[in-house]
Amino acid sequence: MGVFGNDDAADLAFEVDDAETAREVRSVLAQAIDTVLNDPTKADRGDVLVAVAAAALVALSLGTDLELAEMDVYGPQDWEPALLDADPHLVSSAREVVRLVCLPHAQQRWKRKKALWRSAAEHAEYLREVSAVRDALAEPQ
Repeated sequence: MGVFGNDDAADLAFEVDDAETAREVRSVLAQAIDTVLNDPTKADRGDVLVAVAAAALVALSLGTDLELAEMDVYGPQDWEPALLDADPHLVSSAREVVRLVCLPHAQQRWKRKKALWRSAAEHAEYLREVSAVRDALAEPQ
C-alpha cells in the first residue's frame, strides 16, 4: 500500500519513462500535481494518488534518501532522478499536495469525501509512506 502500490501511480511511472527529456518529466509531474492543487474539490481518488506519486518523484530528485515500497517494481525504470533538477515551484507544489493528503480525513477536500483506501489499516500504511515523502520534501531548517 505504498505510494506506487496502485495502478494510477504505475500509469504515471509509464508517462515518466516515456518522457524523452528532463523538461518533459517535469511537465508530467507538474501536471499531475496541479490537477489536485488547481481545485482539490474536483480531485478524485486517482488524481490524488497520482499527485502523491509525482511528489514522491520530486522528493527523490532532490537527492533524499527516501525509500518507497514497490518503487523498484511499479515506479519509473528509465529515469535518473538527479537529472530532473526540480525547480523551486515544482518542489513547492509537491510539498503542498503532500501536506493536503496528510491532513486529517475530516479536513480533506476531495470529491466524495472518502478515504484514499478502503480500510483504515491500508490508509494508515499509505499515510506512513506519504509522511516520509512529506519529510523528504521539508524545507531545511
